[in-house]
Amino acid sequence: MGVNALISTSQDDERRRRVVWSIPTPLGVLGTTSADSAAHLMTISWFVPVANEPSQILFSLEASSRSAENLRANAAATISLLHRDDRALARQFVKSHMDEAIDPDHPRFRGQNVLKASNLTYYLGDAVAVVSGSVSFVRELSTHSLWLLVVEEVGATNEVLSGSASAHAVPILGVHDTRMNYGR
Repeated sequence: MGVNALISTSQDDERRRRVVWSIPTPLGVLGTTSADSAAHLMTISWFVPVANEPSQILFSLEASSRSAENLRANAAATISLLHRDDRALARQFVKSHMDEAIDPDHPRFRGQNVLKASNLTYYLGDAVAVVSGSVSFVRELSTHSLWLLVVEEVGATNEVLSGSASAHAVPILGVHDTRMNYGR
């Protein structure tokens, strides 16, 4: 069994969407802040490590999203990685267009505990791992924009840090775990 022939994407858009979305993709929650320091969290699915020295993560956002607007004003971000069982948590931040004031004495965002990174962006307290750092714009990609995060801080649960790095002791939430329809 295997692929017999390729078909032009102009002839079969449904097939294109199914093939592209079959590529394993993690889900994370991107934390940004606006020019006036309002917190914002949004689920993202297009990010990947691209370099080690220094560690860098490439990610893509809808160019018109609040997160992209915030990054243009304040070039810092965090990405919270969630356990595979945290589907409902990731759904809270899909197509997130609202900022929310955070009380510094009881930091919560949409009912979730949040913590502040040194770059003043927030991340989810229930994340299994977090990367944080400075962000630079790479380029526009039609409806999306491409960004590069230089990792300056990391955090993780003991389960993520135990064993060998390649053991993947904690299953990270991915697009395939949500049973949501991406693209149609």
